[in-house]
Amino acid sequence: MDFNPANVLILCKTKLNQEYPNLQPTQPTIEEKLFANAIYSQIIAKSQQRLIVEEELCLDYNDDADSDDDCSYDQPTSISSSQPEPMEVVSSSSSQETASDEPSSEEQYEAPSTSSAADTRVSASTIQKIVDHTQQHSWGQAAKRYRKSKSFIQDIVESQRKGGSKQAKLEKIRDHCQLMFAESRRNGNIIHYWNLQEWARVKASEVGLQDFKASANFLHKFKKANNIVSRKVTKFVTRREIAGEAEILETAKAFMNMSSILAKRRLNMN
Repeated sequence: MDFNPANVLILCKTKLNQEYPNLQPTQPTIEEKLFANAIYSQIIAKSQQRLIVEEELCLDYNDDADSDDDCSYDQPTSISSSQPEPMEVVSSSSSQETASDEPSSEEQYEAPSTSSAADTRVSASTIQKIVDHTQQHSWGQAAKRYRKSKSFIQDIVESQRKGGSKQAKLEKIRDHCQLMFAESRRNGNIIHYWNLQEWARVKASEVGLQDFKASANFLHKFKKANNIVSRKVTKFVTRREIAGEAEILETAKAFMNMSSILAKRRLNMN
């Protein structure tokens, strides 16, 4: 037998004695009995080769101020070849090499305010007021009323005719990902990089940003901007779960593809 439960018990006892050297046994509580039964079931399943211990990479807020995580991506391993779109590795050294490259449209959401689009510098309510005002008045009159330049008013109106500027759409994508990430962590869910990709792509379809790809560079910047790091978590997976995972991933991938097709059809109909 490659796995000896007796060795596990000895190792656990040694570690517990080191952690709690002065702790003495007492009458077991109901919670302690239930927990002991759960551990016993895991050991039996492992000894019968029905359990696999594996590590996976997940995303979480960086609560450790001294963390040396540079927000780089590690290539996660998977038991299934159907895992959605593996990301390229972005290390601290490669980040500096790519910094001089021409920025893609997905990188523009971090642009400084001096070069940001007009509709990212005023509130949504102000934008609507400006658009409504220009329907009955000239751009010059609107500029005087809202104390903006005529070109600014023109940029606002033109961008709204197109459904908003690219930067404004990227901000909506970022805000949506921030909201979904925070909600998922409050619910105790494990978050992977492809969850961020899915949230971003769904929102991109909603706002009509067709060339958005949720690239590794976009996710790297999103992690850095929101103090998110990659962490490894250990989990126990039964062989039954492993057998069903490939089918689940295939179904999820098919659903995402169908959602993308339907979103494009809706945009074409509009």
